[in-house]
Amino acid sequence: MKEFIKALTAAGITDKHPPHDCRHTFATLLNNAGANPVSVKLCFYVTSR
Repeated sequence: MKEFIKALTAAGITDKHPPHDCRHTFATLLNNAGANPVSVKLCFYVTSR
């Protein structure tokens, strides 16, 4: 987590963001770029235990 915060700071991002925000941003960028919805879903597929 410390490395993630360092990376945010280096990028000039001062707001607090958990790493999970990156997941949402990536999914949104894929969607906006017209990626295949099934492929996007597979990128984020999480198996339950």
